[in-house]
Amino acid sequence: MAIFRTQGIVLRSIEYGEADLIITFFTFEKGRLKGLAKGCRRTKSRFGSSFEPFTHTRLGLYGRENTSLFRVTQSDIIHSFHRLRDDMVNLGYASYMSDLIDESSPECEPNHELFTLFIQSLRFIESGEEPDTISKIFQIKLLNLLGYRPEITRCNYCGSSINNSPVNFYPSHGGAICDRCRSEIDGSCFIIGNGTTNFFHKAIEIEVNKINRLKLTPQIKMELNSALLSYFSYILGRRPRSYSVLEQLERRDGCIA
Repeated sequence: MAIFRTQGIVLRSIEYGEADLIITFFTFEKGRLKGLAKGCRRTKSRFGSSFEPFTHTRLGLYGRENTSLFRVTQSDIIHSFHRLRDDMVNLGYASYMSDLIDESSPECEPNHELFTLFIQSLRFIESGEEPDTISKIFQIKLLNLLGYRPEITRCNYCGSSINNSPVNFYPSHGGAICDRCRSEIDGSCFIIGNGTTNFFHKAIEIEVNKINRLKLTPQIKMELNSALLSYFSYILGRRPRSYSVLEQLERRDGCIA
């Protein structure tokens, strides 16, 4: 048993017992993990408000190296991101990003690039950047960092290059299917144009601290939204927890037909 210290971001929490919380963090040192905070729901808890969603905190954790539940011994807030929770639109997009990390990232496997991406994305949304744009770039980069990047330049059935636009995007087949092979394929198909495929490649290549420089047209937003929502649902085997919330936000902004 040992204590180690790391930075973490609160993904979600559930009540446990009369006064405890089990919190899921995404940490710099160990990736996604769970911690038990004893007595933190009491009024005079030393933890204060450090377990609110998206809070960036400096943690002290106690437990064995391979444990599935650490004991939280310390939590000092680095940045609360409270402005994200005060705005329903920002809250919706931030919650969706948080849920995607919680549901798709492996437990106790560090991913420093993903940690940096998550922090920077939350900062951009809090500072007033368009949350739907930042969210879509985050989703594309998340797929790439976790090894789920869809193939959109070659046919996933026959392997031939796809140089024409638009692209037939099949979530259940890992991305693009050429026109010649479409008759052999079952499943939902989304048509994405050249502007969307170009944006996809730029989103992967751009540095994390510059993602706010990319802009989306309404057409690209609509195409990306449909394709990404369906692709994550396929990867997870079900719709992400915040799918319905994000869907409502996208309908409001006219990104879903």
